[in-house]
Amino acid sequence: MTIRAEREPRFYFRFLLIGLAALGFALYCLYDGFIGYPHAQERALAFEKLLEEKRGDEWDAYATERGWSTTPPAESKPLEKYEVDVKMQFWMAGGSALVGLFPLLAVWRSRGRWIELNDQGLTSSWGQSVAFDQTELLEKRQWRSKGIAKLRYNDGGRNRTFVIDDFKFKRAPTDEILAELEKRIGLDKITGGPPEGFEPVVAELMAEAETAAEG
Repeated sequence: MTIRAEREPRFYFRFLLIGLAALGFALYCLYDGFIGYPHAQERALAFEKLLEEKRGDEWDAYATERGWSTTPPAESKPLEKYEVDVKMQFWMAGGSALVGLFPLLAVWRSRGRWIELNDQGLTSSWGQSVAFDQTELLEKRQWRSKGIAKLRYNDGGRNRTFVIDDFKFKRAPTDEILAELEKRIGLDKITGGPPEGFEPVVAELMAEAETAAEG
């Protein structure tokens, strides 16, 4: 028997949006640093110079000749503040690009990912495998709230964990994998929640009883 759960695209879509939004903001900051702020400062200084020379009435022609808006600009910034503001745009661009890189990298790395249960045990697209007889414990404390179950197992003397997540992977086959896994490893190795397949009321009672016993 083989059950495979492919990755859930909807889960990673939010990371894609976050990454693209962060990169978009980074580009906006770069635009302001290279073009927006310098252009605004140049217009402001030019306008103020005309006013100093008592030639304010020439502004419209001066601006039109250079392809600028004829709307009088805001007051220019002191040189030190202007330079700090421009540098800040570059710093924000770098920070935003870095923030956007991580979720986009997560989306990229998730391509083609899957987990699978077969007659030997669990395996994954990234090479992690665990046989049923290696299992020491199945923790389900986060299963109801976050859809996460953790299979603790021993691999050649090393304690390792195989995570089953029905948010990152398609829910129906992932739930099937968990239910079948519980049948293979036995109820005595399940902790933090009732086995799958029980009626909700019974499951609640089992969960309460286990919580009381731990308390």
